[in-house]
Formats: sequence, structure tokens, C-alpha cells
Amino acid sequence: MISVNELPTMDFHFFESPNKLMITEASFNQIITAELDFNFDFDFILDSKSFDILKKLSTDRKITREHNSVVIDSKEGKYKCSMIDKVKPELKLTEVVYECKYDSSMLKEASKFVSDNKATAVLNGVLFNDIGNVFASDTVKFFYFRPEILSYSRFWSVPTYFIGLLPQQEITLKFTNTKVFCEGKFNMYSSLYDSKVPAVERVCDSFVSEKNITLEKRSELNLLESDSVEFKIERNKTSVIFNDNEKIFKVEYDIDSDYEYTTKIGFANFNQILSVVDDKMFIEFGEKSLRVNNKIILSYRR
Repeated sequence: MISVNELPTMDFHFFESPNKLMITEASFNQIITAELDFNFDFDFILDSKSFDILKKLSTDRKITREHNSVVIDSKEGKYKCSMIDKVKPELKLTEVVYECKYDSSMLKEASKFVSDNKATAVLNGVLFNDIGNVFASDTVKFFYFRPEILSYSRFWSVPTYFIGLLPQQEITLKFTNTKVFCEGKFNMYSSLYDSKVPAVERVCDSFVSEKNITLEKRSELNLLESDSVEFKIERNKTSVIFNDNEKIFKVEYDIDSDYEYTTKIGFANFNQILSVVDDKMFIEFGEKSLRVNNKIILSYRR
């Protein structure tokens, strides 16, 4: 059983006596089910505003019905709202065709590499294949977990909204042909995107080049928001240069190199890399992209 304060707020909240709850967004593509730690005597529906108020009215809470209204009474106050007339969606699950354990923090990292362009004709979520791989790409940047990136026989595209709701722990995801779900203290269900693998060949390199550097992640690396980030490798130092056409900020590293090399990437994409790496960045430079810590690939295209 769970408190309503541990659950996210969506568009509709279907309460079914004595203590069951189904939470959905308007399209019913995202669904959460739970058993609550308090009882009520009738079925009712709350919208997002009323559900947020319910969370705040927690001491000696009592829920009753007055004619066409729901009344929530507690020591904090008394709230009254109109009954909502809406049919609860039917949760239909077909046979589970694949399941695997994942670290949810890694999945949340991957979701940062998915395009958030709502004008895109076909949306891609975080991609899961049937041998345990996870990857994500907007065809400019590319995140992957486990090296056999494209060795799959089939895959599932999971919305980032669903991944954002996952608890911070190791979780098991179960896949049907049309849905993904995660069971735990509360159960989460999501429809899958009917999408195609992004054109990752536009990003991927072989990375056989010996051009690579290891840089410490410094706080100065996001000091100046700029248009571009330039990596300039010289014989006796390496510089990361931020340039917005009016201002230039340079972060220098005392790193000896046996080659000289210069390339540029976009600041926003570089900043996303900073958000998911730890203390050090091992950067390999390919012909059309660079790779960071053997798990993030970023195209030189901005």
C-alpha cells in the first residue's frame, strides 16, 4: 500500500472502493495503478488540481459524497469539488515477450539524448532491444549502454515520460508487443511508440583513430553559455574554447600530445554530456563524431 503523496499527478485519477487508484494522462497512454493506505466508500474521479489538494489534506482525512460532489475533510481544511463523469480505461495486457533488469538512473541518462522536437513526424523514445541493450539518439547525439549497439532482432521504443517516473533503483521492465510496464510499490504502464531506429549511421564512427584525450570535468566548463565548443589539441596543452561570437572563454589543460587537432561541437550538446559524465571524460575523435567514455557519441554537426 502507498500514500497518495508518493504518486505523480496526471490528468485523471480514478478511485475505486475500497482503496484502489488508477492514474492516467488524457490520452490513456500512461497509466499507474496502486493500492492506497486509506479507504473510501464510493468510486469517484479527481482531476489534477483536486488530486494535488487531496495530497495536502492528509490529517484525519475523510472522503464523502454530497449529491453530485466529492468532499474531502481533514484537520487542514475542507474541500469540495464536482463529480467527474468519465469512463475508466480498461488496462489490457497481452503476453510478455521480453523482460530485463535495468538501472533506472542509466535509463534516465539515456532519455536526455532523445529528440524533444514535437514537430517530428515520428517520435523516438529510448530504444530497448531483446538482448539487453539500451540506446537513444536524435541523429546528432547518441547514448548507448553495452557495446553491441545495433545487434538486435527487434526493439521497443519507450516514451521518456515513462522513464522519468521510474524509481531510482534497479527495476525490471516487461514488454508486450504494444506496452511496457514496471511492477513495484505501484505499477506503471505505458504504450510504446511505433517508431523506427534513428539514422544512427549519421553519428557512428569506427573510432580506430589514435586521437584521444582524457579531461577532468571542471565546473568552469559550463561557465559561459556559447554558440560552439572547440577542442584544440596542441603539443603541450589542450584547450576547450567557448565562443559566442562576442565573448571567448578558454579552459586549458596541461596535457602533452604527440599530435595537433582541432574540432567544434554545439554547446547545448556538450552541456548534455557534462550532465551525465562523472569526474573524467575520455574523448575519442572520429571522422564525423566524437565518443565520450565509450558510451556517448556526438556528431560534429550542430
